[in-house]
Amino acid sequence: MKNDLGMIVVNVSTESLNKLTEEMLDSNMSFIQVQDTFGNHLFGTKADRPPSQVNSQYVSSYTNWNYGSGLLNNGFVSAISYLYNLWFIIGLGMIAIGFLWMIYVSRRNSKPIEEIAARFSSYSLPVVSSNRRKGKLDEFAFIESAFDNILEQSKEYQEKYREDLHVRTRFMFRQLIEGDSPLSVSEWKSEAARLNLPLPLDRYRMLILEIDKYGDFCRDYSKTDQDLLKFTLRTVVDEIASKWDCRLWSEWTSPSNLSIILFEERDQDKFEEAVLVPIAEQLLAWTHQNLKFTITMGMGRSTDQIGDIPQSYKDAMQALKYKIVLGENRLIRSEDISRHGIVEVYTHLGEIRAIIQSFRMQKEQWSEDYDQWFEQLKNSFLTNDEIFSLMNYLVYYTGREMSGLGKEIYNKWIQEGLPKLTVKVDNSHSLEQLRQEIKQVLTEHYEQMKQIHNDNQYSSIIRNICDLIEYDYANPDLSLEMLGDRYQLNAKYVSKLFKENTGQRFVDFLIDIRMKEAKRLLTETDYSVQEIAERVGYAHAISFTRVFKRTAGVTPGEYRNGRKAKEPGENDSAVENG
Repeated sequence: MKNDLGMIVVNVSTESLNKLTEEMLDSNMSFIQVQDTFGNHLFGTKADRPPSQVNSQYVSSYTNWNYGSGLLNNGFVSAISYLYNLWFIIGLGMIAIGFLWMIYVSRRNSKPIEEIAARFSSYSLPVVSSNRRKGKLDEFAFIESAFDNILEQSKEYQEKYREDLHVRTRFMFRQLIEGDSPLSVSEWKSEAARLNLPLPLDRYRMLILEIDKYGDFCRDYSKTDQDLLKFTLRTVVDEIASKWDCRLWSEWTSPSNLSIILFEERDQDKFEEAVLVPIAEQLLAWTHQNLKFTITMGMGRSTDQIGDIPQSYKDAMQALKYKIVLGENRLIRSEDISRHGIVEVYTHLGEIRAIIQSFRMQKEQWSEDYDQWFEQLKNSFLTNDEIFSLMNYLVYYTGREMSGLGKEIYNKWIQEGLPKLTVKVDNSHSLEQLRQEIKQVLTEHYEQMKQIHNDNQYSSIIRNICDLIEYDYANPDLSLEMLGDRYQLNAKYVSKLFKENTGQRFVDFLIDIRMKEAKRLLTETDYSVQEIAERVGYAHAISFTRVFKRTAGVTPGEYRNGRKAKEPGENDSAVENG
């Protein structure tokens, strides 16, 4: 090594360098050769090296030595290298071909897309600003928006189509039950195939389910809950009928009525008793147990003619009109109605007038006559409308009679009686409920009338009764019944007036007077207990002694003995306090 200051010479054995390089490589696979500046091999001669190709070279900038390395058997490696280069070239070629193919396919397929976009552009579609790219229309976004619009319109069309099917179904049902435009069997079959409805069979019968107390039903449930309960009821009808292999077609024909066409087979014996009645009983029981309302069912007659279905529907509706008489939560058959004679409404008007006139004259008999009249109504078999017509006449005639009883009684009726009675009539759903509710209102007004009639005279009557008791207390027959007969009042009413006026019951007032007199006699006389008992109104000393001890706390004998040792005034005061 040399520099500006001098030179250092280092002698290195080439043999040691050769060993060093041999340790760094596998002599069977690769080689390293080192040449000096003049091309001479430092490790042996060129002839000593195997015929291999130098793969890499490096020239030192410091010594100018040339370092070369390579692999032995270079033909195999060259082949591998050649194949690698060949596949690389093939890969580049495939990429180029694929890129060209994409360009070709894109250009070829862009024409249909452009045609689709052109066709959509002829329609007014809601394309938002996000579908534009750099001020130009984005065809793909435009097509996506168009497809969304088409799908939405298709969905709306399907919904309208389903609604149209429902309307057509209900219209056909109306045609069958009302008979305005009767259908033939072939027309029914054709329409049923399109609407997926039951096909006509041998015989038909109408059954109508009516929700009882529908006003309460509407008040208790929201519109959503009402629809859900009605859907549930209709589903249960279908399920129970399917268990009995009974075909039917049901539709809600009014808010409270589910109308059902029942299909009967001609050769099925006793279809009504064997199938329809059990189905009706199961429906009634299930509704009563699982829902918070009840239903009443009206059943029409069976017919084998489509044109007679409206008559069966009318029969079922007519059967439901007797619900208020026969009761709710039951099956009413049109055949049962026809077996009863219908009593004309006007025959009951005389009964109403007689009852109200008795009521007006404050005769106690009116209550018994009223109950008997309702028993007649149960047997007369009137319809709901006829029953309510009679009740409205009763309300009218009662008001008419009240108008002749003076201003005070009539005002009481207008302000209290009439509003209550009207509400009771409107909200009653059975004949028995009507009887109870109306009688309650009439009884309240009856007592008010009696009170008004007696308000101006009862004070003097009670004073007279008190005077009579104080004078005639020794009479063993003195009682409320005797006083009632004397003053022409009901015994219970005398008792009520006496308590309201004096604050005491009649019997307590009488006992107080008798016991005061008995204490006087025990203190001032030597009469025996039996004599004193008779003088204060008791026939037997035992009864007198029992009452005396209950009020004074001691027997008459004990009272007399105790009083002799005290002053009369003190004795009286002490006994009364005791």
